[in-house]
Amino acid sequence: MTWADAAYEVLRKAREPLKPNEIVEQAIRLGLITRKPKANIQMASSIRADANNRFFSLGAGRYGLREWLKRREATIADLAFWILKSENKPLHYKDIAAQISKVRDLGKTPDIAVHVILKKYGLFKQLRRGIFGLRRWKPPRPPFAQFVYATPSQYWRMPNSISKFLSSARQIVRICNPYIDKSTFQAFLSHIPKEVETQLVLGSKDVMWKDKVTKGLSEDYLKKFNANRRLTTRRVDDLHSRFIVVDDMNVCLLSADLQRDQQTNKYQYSYFTNDTQITTRVISYFNELWNNGDVCDLEADARAAVIL
Repeated sequence: MTWADAAYEVLRKAREPLKPNEIVEQAIRLGLITRKPKANIQMASSIRADANNRFFSLGAGRYGLREWLKRREATIADLAFWILKSENKPLHYKDIAAQISKVRDLGKTPDIAVHVILKKYGLFKQLRRGIFGLRRWKPPRPPFAQFVYATPSQYWRMPNSISKFLSSARQIVRICNPYIDKSTFQAFLSHIPKEVETQLVLGSKDVMWKDKVTKGLSEDYLKKFNANRRLTTRRVDDLHSRFIVVDDMNVCLLSADLQRDQQTNKYQYSYFTNDTQITTRVISYFNELWNNGDVCDLEADARAAVIL
């Protein structure tokens, strides 16, 4: 397998633009390549050499797959989001349009087309005339903390509180949750607005996986659920942590997995807060898990479970 082929496989599973060093780390974990000196340089060179066929550059050294553009999987809003996320600073809408125009035809009035999208979607915020950033960059709201618990007589407390928390997202949701089933998507993830980016970290081993697929978490179900959603998933060995971060400002710490039977099972709790120190440490922990995790494709995993 060539380095470009390895990059293609990693990006296909990641479903979002990555930097060469991120691609290298994932490719090594997947067993597609072996670690070598100056691997990041070799990966970047291989991607650029194949750029006209399979890859496109999105600035700040990030690369995506051209098939995302051909299949309309990457909308103008997606591209604008990726650009602002990569640059990590506010940009004029004309500069954003100029970068998008390199990979997608925006018509006769590209600046206007991009300006309309930036004004329309809640992902973005106009900071001053012509200058846009990501809404999650706004200052945190006044401090709050809330402890919610469920009992056998009030089993509905937890699902209601978590669903409301997830539905409040406007930019990004980061979830650490060792085990999932169909209810994870039906009862919880379905409340996340479709335009919101969702990063999900799961445990690597689930002895009940085949049974869960048989009971509804099928490849077809996952395909329908993921349609027009921005969900990416990675797996981590020996994962036991359970928490949610919404818009990098609010945190929910959980005692049980995001599964209906777990959240309604006798005594469970959740702790919600936007305390800056706690939020910062939780995000740092999530990023460590995310960067060390293996990119996974839940649809492929569900298909493999049926074959086995």
